[in-house]
Amino acid sequence: MKKHILTITGMPGSGKSSTGNALAERLGYRRYSAGDFMRTIAQRHNMTLNEVLIYGKTHPEIDKEVDDENARVGREEDNLVIDARMAWFFIPSSFKVFLDLDLSISAQRVFSDQTEARHVSGEVTKSHKDLETLLTERLATDQARYKQYYDVDYLTLSNYDFVVDTSQHPVEEVADRILAEYQQWLAE
Repeated sequence: MKKHILTITGMPGSGKSSTGNALAERLGYRRYSAGDFMRTIAQRHNMTLNEVLIYGKTHPEIDKEVDDENARVGREEDNLVIDARMAWFFIPSSFKVFLDLDLSISAQRVFSDQTEARHVSGEVTKSHKDLETLLTERLATDQARYKQYYDVDYLTLSNYDFVVDTSQHPVEEVADRILAEYQQWLAE
């Protein structure tokens, strides 16, 4: 039997948090975010998010903390929306969503939110082009780490049940489209 869990992965700035919040609200589901958990780890170690991600390349306990929490929640709970890069992998019975977005648009969106940009760079970023470089490095770091640890590429779109490009659709429309696909998936 399928669990009522949606996992959301996607490009930086693609609207994962906003979409996750909209879906959780509409469905009356509990909401989790690995990003929030990673930021907590970063604060606990007095690091930026980017520093924690780089640190995680040689310290698998960082990823393991996040991954163990994803797996635990997936095992023990139901009626969830989880925004976490690898939740789809650790909760295989979930409805797996990928929010796609061109990296240049990602950088523009993240740059416009300097609070989020600081999570990536640790400081105010001077241009969206600088941020695009940092995001490219971050994606490559994550991709290599997950390939090493789990032998998967989280950017391979065939891993997901539904992929939507968020560059042309507002959050509410993205949530509508995901909900329609999710309802179909549950009915199968």
